[in-house]
Amino acid sequence: MKVAEYIAEYLKQKGVKHIFGYQGGGILPFIHAINKTEGITYIQNYHEQAAGFAADGYSRINNNLGVALATNGPGATNLVSAIANAFFDYCPCLFITGQVNVSDINTKNSIRQNGFQEVNTVSMVKSLTKYSKTITDVRYIRYELDKAITIAQSCPKGAVLLDIPLNIQNAEIEPENLKKYCPKKHKTKKFPLNNFIRLLEKSQRPLILAGGGLKNSRNEFEKFIEITGIPRVSTLCALDIYSENNYGFCGLFGNTYSDIAINKTDLLIVMGSRLSKRQIGIKEKYAPNAKIIQIDINKSELNRVLKNTLTIQADIKDFLNTFLEKFSNKTFPKYKKWVEFLENTKKQYYNSIELNKLNKPVEIVRTISSYVNSEANIIFDVGQNQMWCSQGFIAKKGQHILTSAGLGCMGYSLPAAIGAYYANFNNTIAFCGDGGFQMNIQELQFISSTQIPVKCIVFNNQSLGMIQEVQMKFQNQEYYGTKIGYSTPDIKKLAQCYGINYILINRIEDLQLLKNTINDKLPYLIEIKLNENPTRLLNQYDEVDIYE
Repeated sequence: MKVAEYIAEYLKQKGVKHIFGYQGGGILPFIHAINKTEGITYIQNYHEQAAGFAADGYSRINNNLGVALATNGPGATNLVSAIANAFFDYCPCLFITGQVNVSDINTKNSIRQNGFQEVNTVSMVKSLTKYSKTITDVRYIRYELDKAITIAQSCPKGAVLLDIPLNIQNAEIEPENLKKYCPKKHKTKKFPLNNFIRLLEKSQRPLILAGGGLKNSRNEFEKFIEITGIPRVSTLCALDIYSENNYGFCGLFGNTYSDIAINKTDLLIVMGSRLSKRQIGIKEKYAPNAKIIQIDINKSELNRVLKNTLTIQADIKDFLNTFLEKFSNKTFPKYKKWVEFLENTKKQYYNSIELNKLNKPVEIVRTISSYVNSEANIIFDVGQNQMWCSQGFIAKKGQHILTSAGLGCMGYSLPAAIGAYYANFNNTIAFCGDGGFQMNIQELQFISSTQIPVKCIVFNNQSLGMIQEVQMKFQNQEYYGTKIGYSTPDIKKLAQCYGINYILINRIEDLQLLKNTINDKLPYLIEIKLNENPTRLLNQYDEVDIYE
């Protein structure tokens, strides 16, 4: 059989049911092989970056490998943002790029290019992948596939890339003669919990900071909360992790009441968060009254930002399972006064954030979230819309929320929604601003042609609002590139052009139009028209001094 056929069959055996990509000469044999392999489906996007984001969304929903393809040269360069996004957000994705024939690969530093559309893809993505390799020997095709996928799915997870020359894809092989990869056996590290329990028993105001590392441990975390009764707040990557005693989204752009909880806790238990700059703000003022326990699989993240009282290097799932085995029958305090304080603070500041005084986008998001069914996939794009959604969307158990966190890549939500849909075939909603919407607008054609039930909700203030906020504060209100030289197309006409149902929301009352449509089986383009004036994005710190 040919190498291209072998790879398609191999990925099917690994549980991959959908592969995203864009056709090109350098990847053509592999795409044809996928389409002839029963049980695996090739999905053609309309841009390589979009294919990469779709694979990213697919992986995050089903907790399995996401796979995206691109041809060599411009196909590979277009894929780079998606590779970086998966890498920074710990998403296990395999990116496969075509390459010129092995004999045409440039081996001389004195020339820039040897083969047509030749790019040294591996060198280009080396800092953005856990592993990358150009395969030049057909005998090692299984070895490299095994190795790359093992590395991608080993914690901390991330992106890998295999660059496969055209003549290698077309080469004939005997699968039984291929070299195998033998990974090192995973050694379970011991992490005694005595110190953890001791600190917890001394605490009167414990708080969990739930991070994205909990994504694959939802059930265990829910049981942990049920047993301990510890309140929690969430980072941007953990908004969909369900539990009782949830006190919102915290950080620089978070809910005021969540940041007050961080300020008042005496024991902060950080689970699967890297404590980024946007999460902690001024580190000298962050959780000033608290001892800090940090639990993370990545040793390099422990004690990196804040000085911890206790560090535990462990996979979060292993930690939680160990805890549940040993302490499921232990009685923990109810933290009654602490929970009452958090409840009162939440009531006091629940409606304090109206990022756009005329249109109240946070209120709009809250209303929409009440309509969305419990099995839906929800994707936030990047910009003001991301913060509005993070502050306002109230997740239900069973929902999945995705966003581009580390890279913060505009244009993520629409293609990621396509991948998310194919991961579980559930209703999928993509929130975006008018700026990010235009970055991968071509994917409307895919949604239109397939009629998959993706609802694209566009917050349209006819500007790049988050950067406009910075210009308002620090650039003398000179809006170059955000208002001056920037424009938005007629979204209603776009919907008509692509053959997608259109709904216009001009007022809060118009949201009633979404009650039934938001969960139906058709695609929609939903435009929410907002005030064009600059909005105040960081106003929670103007309303209350959380450091009192």
